[in-house]
Amino acid sequence: MPTPPVSAHDVAGGCCAAGFRSHLCPVRVPRGRPRTYDPEIALQRATKSFWRAGYAATSLDDLSAATGMNRPSLYGAFGDKRGLYLAALRRYWELSHVAMEEALASDRTLREVLRRLYRKALAGYFGGKDGPRGCFAIGMATTEAVRDRKIRALLAVGIPEDR
Repeated sequence: MPTPPVSAHDVAGGCCAAGFRSHLCPVRVPRGRPRTYDPEIALQRATKSFWRAGYAATSLDDLSAATGMNRPSLYGAFGDKRGLYLAALRRYWELSHVAMEEALASDRTLREVLRRLYRKALAGYFGGKDGPRGCFAIGMATTEAVRDRKIRALLAVGIPEDR
């Protein structure tokens, strides 16, 4: 019988040192192949896909094509379509908050800051290869929030009261 690989757990005399792995063993060995995708890039591409067609009209095949990931990999990384959309909406808010904080932290006058914010927002809403796309949150999340409590909660986080 071949000797299993040695780990810190083996050296400590755990179940692996005896040559077997139990479901009770606290040491977890990663399963499957290593990740061949960048989660951030996959999320960016999925966001573009949702933004282009809307949540309801974006299929898993669309998301698979956009991210370059097969369905099992999508499910493994993000759960289901809804989980991927929630991650995209969270990331959209994070980036929006960072952009807002950077704009407000400048030495410019309030008029200049607001003008810059509006220009940047409008460029995002009306720019892009596929034409105008509107606001990712308002254009899509408000529609989905009617039926989905988690999306409704994330939509509320978009403009926090403590900022």
